[in-house]
Amino acid sequence: MNNDIGQSSGRAFDPADTGVVMIDPQNDVLSEKGAAWAAVGQSVKDNKTVENMERILQTAKQNRFEANSRSYPTGGETLNGKERRGSNDHG
Repeated sequence: MNNDIGQSSGRAFDPADTGVVMIDPQNDVLSEKGAAWAAVGQSVKDNKTVENMERILQTAKQNRFEANSRSYPTGGETLNGKERRGSNDHG
């Protein structure tokens, strides 16, 4: 386990009582096919929003933190490009 999570800020996080939850990542914002892409797409790309969201979830899981992404049935894709209706486990 990587015990340095949070230590650069002087904080230590315990997987027993800390987790990461991303609720309903919106494809209208995160996908090039999304309705809001024209307004926010450049910012999403410049800030590597999707990549950073995936990195946060992967790092949390690798360090035994609970890490979940919650999507609701919309008939579309979710963060990792797979349709995951009602899924509560990203990855």
